[in-house]
Amino acid sequence: MADPGVAAARPRVSACQADQYAGTRRRSLLVAVGLLLREAGFDSTSRSAVETLTEMMQSYISEIGRSARAFCEHTARTQPTLPDVIVCLCEMGFDVEALPDYARHSHSSLPAPAGSHAPAPARVLPTGVRRSRPAHIPQYYPELPDPHTYIRTPTYREPVSGYQALRDRVSARRRDVETSLTRFVAKTGTTPQSLFAGHSDTFPLIACTPSLLPYLGALLPSELEGQGEGSSEEGGGDGGGGLGGTSEDSGPLSPGDRDSGDGGAGAGGGPSQAATPRAPAAPPPPPPPRRSPP
Repeated sequence: MADPGVAAARPRVSACQADQYAGTRRRSLLVAVGLLLREAGFDSTSRSAVETLTEMMQSYISEIGRSARAFCEHTARTQPTLPDVIVCLCEMGFDVEALPDYARHSHSSLPAPAGSHAPAPARVLPTGVRRSRPAHIPQYYPELPDPHTYIRTPTYREPVSGYQALRDRVSARRRDVETSLTRFVAKTGTTPQSLFAGHSDTFPLIACTPSLLPYLGALLPSELEGQGEGSSEEGGGDGGGGLGGTSEDSGPLSPGDRDSGDGGAGAGGGPSQAATPRAPAAPPPPPPPRRSPP
């Protein structure tokens, strides 16, 4: 069996790294299968055939590693050695003695992987005028940065002009004002109350002033009384105007009267105005009856 201490000391590989290693290993096997096919005399092949041969090679190599590890653990060791691999190949029916001849006569080699070219760093264009270095600063110190990188430049935000943003701002201000007034009235009131006992600052409430006769306001509507008085005053003014000599009570004028009236106005030298009939004023609504409180 394997040593648990050695197994615990192995570095753990994350799932992302395992997938990356598997992809790299798969690409290497594809290249190896292609070289073997070219060495065997094939000029072209299909994608499915290459995938099948790659899967067979991967399974073969995995079986060699699994069997070699089983042999080394059988002898109370943790790392497989060359004899373990040779025994494994013999058990799988591979001719081990043919390996030196194959290595001697085979001239195929895997191409070197294409190196990844790192992008060249972008050249930084100098801006502004660099300051000269003072005498107390050594020459091996780095250059001073551009002046615009450390000079304070004030910035200004553009005013918000969107309709939705303005509505949200007005709503937020109105809500803040209502909350402030509620807290002020709740704290300055004579009977402070709260939604939860012991938390007067969290959810303050405005106490209602008790009234002895709560229905008295409904029996004495002051707003309707004011409207009735205003309507009666307007009606009286209209009646006085009728008695002052308007042509509403005398009935409609005939065409001859209108002509004579126009001619008289023209002879007198005053402005000629046609008499326009006025609609009679509507009678004011009767005031509601007053009831004495019980």
